[in-house]
Formats: sequence, structure tokens, C-alpha cells
Amino acid sequence: MNIRSNEALQVDFVLFDWDRVLRPGGLLWIDMFFCDKKEINAFMYLFLQFSYRKHKWVLSPKSKDQIYLLTLLEKTPRSL
Repeated sequence: MNIRSNEALQVDFVLFDWDRVLRPGGLLWIDMFFCDKKEINAFMYLFLQFSYRKHKWVLSPKSKDQIYLLTLLEKTPRSL
């Protein structure tokens, strides 16, 4: 599955939707996601709630007040 967007996204809604359609063992690649530095902890909390296996997780500065996230995550099987 490949999803691209140049628009601002409501991250919590989008993550739950991606999780809904991604099968166990599937990879979620998020590239060039950026947010304000003061909001990164809230976004990281959302990303980590899914207990995906991390293959790559990189944070780098975009500007003085913003940060980029690049991540490659694998959806793990979960009990129902």
C-alpha cells in the first residue's frame, strides 16, 4: 500500500486508518512527516501506541521550531 499526501493531516485519525488497513507483517513507511518541536512528544506517543516493530526511526531538524520524522515500522500480530 502506498499513500502520499502533501496536505496537513489529522494524525490520530490517519494513523488509526492506516492501522486498520495494514495487515500483520505489513510495513508502514512515513517519510518527511514534520511537526512543531513542542508537539513531537504527543505525536511519538500516538505512533508508539500501535506497538509496531521499529526498523528505522529518525528525527532531524527541519527548522528552528520544526522537526522531521522518518520511520519504517512493521505491524505485529495482535490478539483480538
